[in-house]
Amino acid sequence: MYRKSMREALEEARQYTAIHEVKVSKGRQTLDIAKDDLPVYKAKGWKLALESAASDRAKSLGLDYMSFGRYGKDGKVTHKNIDGTLTAVDKDEKPIKEPEDKKDDDSKIPADIKKGYDEIKDYEITDNNAEAVEKLEAAGQAFEDAGNEDYAGDIQDALEELMDDNVREADDLLSDLKIKIKRAAGMDVSNESLEEKTITEFKRMTVRIRDKNKMNKAMKDLDRLSAKLNLGLGVLDKGMYQVIQVDGNDRDLNNIAKDLKNFYGAEIKAESIEEAFTRKDFEKLEADNQHGIAAKKLIDMFGTPDEKKEIDAINKRHKQTGYLQGPDYQKRYKMTNKYFSKLK
Repeated sequence: MYRKSMREALEEARQYTAIHEVKVSKGRQTLDIAKDDLPVYKAKGWKLALESAASDRAKSLGLDYMSFGRYGKDGKVTHKNIDGTLTAVDKDEKPIKEPEDKKDDDSKIPADIKKGYDEIKDYEITDNNAEAVEKLEAAGQAFEDAGNEDYAGDIQDALEELMDDNVREADDLLSDLKIKIKRAAGMDVSNESLEEKTITEFKRMTVRIRDKNKMNKAMKDLDRLSAKLNLGLGVLDKGMYQVIQVDGNDRDLNNIAKDLKNFYGAEIKAESIEEAFTRKDFEKLEADNQHGIAAKKLIDMFGTPDEKKEIDAINKRHKQTGYLQGPDYQKRYKMTNKYFSKLK
């Protein structure tokens, strides 16, 4: 009596399946069915498994189904389902290499730099707290490990500003560093680059340029401008580095700041008209019983976003009730006392 071996039986079963059965899918379900039953399953929304994979890929690319396994956009065929694989095709519908994704993502950033960049890329400094310090220290350490002293130095500068409670300045430095990293990696930063930013009118600024040669050249340029525009210039010693202090004497310095950023890579710390608010101005408002206005001007200069919202809310309640409630008085006093020493 002849008996089939296990291998023969399995091979025969495979051949039968290949001829008589197909795999269909719907959602996350997959079934093996007889080919004869395929029309029934298709009518119920099932698809050939290979067809389904190609269809899902087309949807992820934002393509429309056109006909006979063809996909495209705006009436133009760009892809076809070939043996279950979504394949890019040319105008004659011949397979071509899939066009490269032109998305400008941070995969262009070198791996050693990306470790530090990932620490800060989605982070915004809004307060002087432990989280901000930890983020900056982690990024700084990563950049040091990568051997990039420039980026590590930028992080250190942001930390120093944060330690001095200059939250906005610290966040500005962090934002500038992110742009610098992206630009070095060849990423498009046209929508966020320094030279594209509109700087609010300001009439005083400090300028820091890390490269000493560029710093000297910038100083010579500013000397020449000063003779024409009557600018006030000075050099301030910040300990580990120096900055150029520029006083526009009522002249807007916006364009000069942009030139310094674009040509010399300068870091600009601008003082807007409101930021010229002095201790004398504060004390005058206090003497005139304008405590709410004095507090708002002070918090607008140095406070965090949350503190600015808080002082606005306090002043609004004060205006509505005609008097300042105890808890609001304590909050306002605490905030003004925190920043009063920063006024010049």
